[in-house]
Amino acid sequence: MFVKLSCKIADRLEHCGIISKSNRTLYEYGLRQMFATILNILTMLLIGFIMGLAVPAMVYTIAYIPLRVYAGGYHASTPQRCWAFSAIMLWIVLCIVKYTPQTYFWVITTLSLIACIVVFFAVAGGRSK
Repeated sequence: MFVKLSCKIADRLEHCGIISKSNRTLYEYGLRQMFATILNILTMLLIGFIMGLAVPAMVYTIAYIPLRVYAGGYHASTPQRCWAFSAIMLWIVLCIVKYTPQTYFWVITTLSLIACIVVFFAVAGGRSK
């Protein structure tokens, strides 16, 4: 998605003598990752603001990123699909938060907390082996 932009920026950095030719590929990769991260954050904020749930969207994303990094899971075949699946998943979670009756909210919150604790100990136990 950001390949051309990253290449152009790396070209400019190399032309100006800021980076060496041997490090160019590394900078291109880093720039692509930076742009993808910015896009993900902006998408998360946009979905949160549109739904009137910006704070829950940020809390979910802050909790989701480390879990995704350490627990693994499904890997989309392209960065665009990963972005789309993440955006859809955030939208579904925010719909659950927004449209769940208050009487069930504490039940869901309690079950979610228990699930988080189980996942935490499963991941922590798997890394110690």
